[in-house]
Amino acid sequence: MLQTLITTPYRKTVLRDAEADYLFMRLGPEQRHNGVGVLVVDQSKNILMTYAARIPLSQQCLEIPRGGKEVDETAVAAAVREVQEETGLTLSLDLLVSLGDMHPDSSTLRSRTQLFMAQLDIDFASLQDCLVPQEGEVDQLMVIPWKRLLEMAESGEITDSFTLVAILRARRHLEREIAKS
Repeated sequence: MLQTLITTPYRKTVLRDAEADYLFMRLGPEQRHNGVGVLVVDQSKNILMTYAARIPLSQQCLEIPRGGKEVDETAVAAAVREVQEETGLTLSLDLLVSLGDMHPDSSTLRSRTQLFMAQLDIDFASLQDCLVPQEGEVDQLMVIPWKRLLEMAESGEITDSFTLVAILRARRHLEREIAKS
């Protein structure tokens, strides 16, 4: 017997099969990408992270800015919008570098997320007045040095799959830049 638990604009329906005791989702219209995530890096190799309540986990999670993509929206446009909504920072499209796609949970979701990196030519400290998330988007913004972020990922302090994959994929590029400087 299937029971509908929640319906949202991005993940249309979450269903529970009481007999089998598992949850699954039915997503919205078929599209190439359902979501985006962006690793935002300043010139000193600090990373702009969000701290958000995740109700299914009953805890707060440290994550890159990320979210759902509208049906008629490109992944790049969704990335710019999500960063603006969650951090207050407006990125230009040419700052985004694709880190590729990922499947958040290939056993339960028919979903694909495109990850990006945006490297700024300025430090976050000089943008403090601009870094204001929209009401209800995230609880807090944090700026974390790249090396510390790697430690947090490796130690298990960061558990969000989008964030971990973005860190892994950006690592070679960022560490090559750090070695040059």
